[in-house]
Amino acid sequence: MDSARFEWSGELGRALFENVPEQILILDGFEGPLLAANSVALKAHGVAQLDQIDVNKVLAPIWYTVDPLTQRTVIDVVAETGIWQGDAPSMGPEGAAQLDRITVVSVNDPTRTLNVIYIRTTHSEALFEGLSEAVDQGLESSLVSRALELQQRCLEETAKATQDALTGLKNRRAFEVELEERLASGAVALLLFDLDHFKSVNDTYGHPVGDAVLRTMAGVLQKGLRSVDSAYRLGGEEFGVLLPLARPRIAADVAERLRRMISEAETDGLKVTASVGVALASDSSATVDSLYHEADRALYRAKKNGRNQVVLGVSAERDSA
Repeated sequence: MDSARFEWSGELGRALFENVPEQILILDGFEGPLLAANSVALKAHGVAQLDQIDVNKVLAPIWYTVDPLTQRTVIDVVAETGIWQGDAPSMGPEGAAQLDRITVVSVNDPTRTLNVIYIRTTHSEALFEGLSEAVDQGLESSLVSRALELQQRCLEETAKATQDALTGLKNRRAFEVELEERLASGAVALLLFDLDHFKSVNDTYGHPVGDAVLRTMAGVLQKGLRSVDSAYRLGGEEFGVLLPLARPRIAADVAERLRRMISEAETDGLKVTASVGVALASDSSATVDSLYHEADRALYRAKKNGRNQVVLGVSAERDSA
């Protein structure tokens, strides 16, 4: 544990922190930074040091899980009551689906609010595979049946955690995980789409029509991509597309073709346009943040230059020269 960010008041607290079988994470406020993580948590996330834990990946599936009793997000419940306990899906260090029992307790000290997060993995793919073998060998029992039901629930909840409910596309969490995987395995192009003047659509026609437009946008992206490509709704009217092993010219052509398809699509007679920013990672120096910010800057230029157009980021322009 990195103790530089957090001081224990006594040896008993430190001993308990390091020897309980659950993950324990101590967070400053609701967004971080992460102040402490015990050895169980470091192992669960496949890292050796505190600063190697991706706080956003840890927090997103917890804070934005909807509590079944209150129908409110966990972050809202904890902010109001100071405590929450329930189940949330997650992924292990190698991407295996699992279901975690999570307890969050807020502790106030004179200068800040600390959120102490306890995580106990209750069901994992490895357990499920073993149970499936038991069934195949005729060892069916009520316990095994119940565990297999939990397996299905875990898989369903994991899918929900990575899928946008409105459009059916993958969500931002899935985008960040899969982009990181793509960067580790080779070149990838990122296309960022933003619907032009979308706020006026909601203001003029209402949110149900706006939602229908977003679903139309998702359908266009799915129709216009190869099976190896992936489309995501990143939030609001922003969408992302990943093109693995795409060269700059191909990425630009795909972006232009999708932009044109979007402008020609109709939702109950209504048409919209989109601006597009393109960035390309051709070597191992690119990161999720650097590639996203480059595409976002190109998208900003597309909007500033009049919207309904494709603009290449620096890397895509350089590699196409």
